[in-house]
Amino acid sequence: SKPVGAREMGLVLVRLLQNGIFLSLEVLFGLLKEENMLIKDAGSKYLVSYSSDVWPVCLLLLKLHLGKRFSEELIESLNCVDTKGCEEETEDLLVLYTCIADKLSSIVESELGGKFKP
Repeated sequence: SKPVGAREMGLVLVRLLQNGIFLSLEVLFGLLKEENMLIKDAGSKYLVSYSSDVWPVCLLLLKLHLGKRFSEELIESLNCVDTKGCEEETEDLLVLYTCIADKLSSIVESELGGKFKP
């Protein structure tokens, strides 16, 4: 199977969100790495953490609270990720990861009236 880089991972995440599947990014990156489906040195080696269960819970709560708007905003931010600075063979998934984390923080902060501190 062909390795997955940042562009392809963005498409995978968009498809998952469209289908209502809320999977931790850390776990997804970890699974792909175990299956040797990540481009070497893709920057994902430090992403798997013990807090990986927080992602799906956060995504689910935001989806329940915001409805369709949540998916639309997150998908739009995923489609706008700039991977041009990443070399073709060593795409950095941290670019994608950071974009999603920033967008989630922004959504939560706007919903809580600026009281959220990541």
